[in-house]
Amino acid sequence: MVAGQEVEVPRVARYEVSTMLIKFSKNLQLSDIPKVPVNIATQRHAYRIAIIDNEPFTYCDELRGHGFDITELGDIRDFAAVAEYPIVACDIKDVGKHFGTSYEGAHVIGEIRKRYPGKYLIAYSSGVFGPTYKTYWDSCDICLRRDGGFDQWVESLDKAIVSTGDPVHHWKRIRAALLNSDISALDIYLLENAYIRSILKKDSFHLDKAIQKVKKSTSAGKALDTIAGGLISATKLFIHIAG
Repeated sequence: MVAGQEVEVPRVARYEVSTMLIKFSKNLQLSDIPKVPVNIATQRHAYRIAIIDNEPFTYCDELRGHGFDITELGDIRDFAAVAEYPIVACDIKDVGKHFGTSYEGAHVIGEIRKRYPGKYLIAYSSGVFGPTYKTYWDSCDICLRRDGGFDQWVESLDKAIVSTGDPVHHWKRIRAALLNSDISALDIYLLENAYIRSILKKDSFHLDKAIQKVKKSTSAGKALDTIAGGLISATKLFIHIAG
């Protein structure tokens, strides 16, 4: 070995070293995260909501008047447009024209779910769709009628905020997506501990550092790229809400 030469450590050895480090660090559990109840009356404004629609959204002004942070994105041209919104509502009819799909807004919702598994997704429409759309409906958290009434939208968005504001529920969704990727169980474990530590310490640095480490592993980089941004944003939101 030449002095100063970098030596490649076999993957098995790296795994053993990581396992040893885990044994000497505190094993954090999701139950360690304190429950912080969401106060709908005062926190609606903290959860950004994106509306994807080729037409003006009917209840936009009224929802804003009730404290919701609503942004109309129109018919989006790229999925990164929703990156900073934890809640996304998407019309089905005549949406998704820029993606060349016959499934319209349903396709948009499906693609957002693949890229951002932690987001709360709402599908809405005034139309009727066949069984071939079932896969896309499964990607949604809730489906609403476009003309279902203002009170239904208020109730549904409040439920979305309660769900979005639960860090334990959020991580479980992220973990399920990670398990379906090429990321190892050990790396997922390390990310989970860093996620919990960031929330407890009120500093996203711990999670960001863990993400950068996992990205350097053999096959995790691309799989994690589509999830990491949303996970960091959600963690910062939880820290902000907890005060």
